[in-house]
This record gives sequence, structure tokens and C-alpha cells, in this order.
Amino acid sequence: MPAAQDAGHLGCASINEAFLPVKVLDAQGSPVEGARVTAKNVTSGVMVAGTTNAQGTTTSIGESLGSGTIEVTAQSGSKVSPRGQATFSCGECGCTFDPTSLTLQLPP
Repeated sequence: MPAAQDAGHLGCASINEAFLPVKVLDAQGSPVEGARVTAKNVTSGVMVAGTTNAQGTTTSIGESLGSGTIEVTAQSGSKVSPRGQATFSCGECGCTFDPTSLTLQLPP
């Protein structure tokens, strides 16, 4: 492949889908397994959901939400976390997230 054609891909070290890790903690700060995490792009209305693993983490929130402000909540039983927020910026090489991860804490 000529260098001029290849140069366009040099900035894209990886074009795999990116995910925003979300950790859910209980009121005492322990990880919550099985919490439902829901994320919504406030501009487009696109939503995704996932469930936390034994470490209280999910990576189901990904670039499929598209660019914009993403609001994230967690629920376990009747307990719902305060809303977290991240900004997704998507381009030719995928998305970046700010912040790069979220921690949500359930109320007592």
C-alpha cells in the first residue's frame, strides 16, 4: 500500500469499539453484583443497559450511544444511584470518553 494511503490510518492505533467502564458500589462502598446500569444519550435518546459483574463493574456502555452527553444511572432492587454523566466524542477512529470511567454509589 502506498505511504499516502496508509498515512490516513496511522492515527487510528485501534478501531475496536470503546467502552466506558461503570462501577456500582453500595452505601458502604462495596461492589454490587447484578445492578442494572442504564445509559442514555440526552441528545439522540439512544439508550443501552447492562448488568454489573461480581466486581460491581459493567462495560456495556459503549460508543453505540454516539457523540454527546451521556447520563448513567444504576439500580439494585429499589435503590437507584444519583445520575452520573460523561461526554462521548466520536470520530473516524472511534470514541473517547470524559471521564474515562464512572463510579455510581447506591443510597443506604
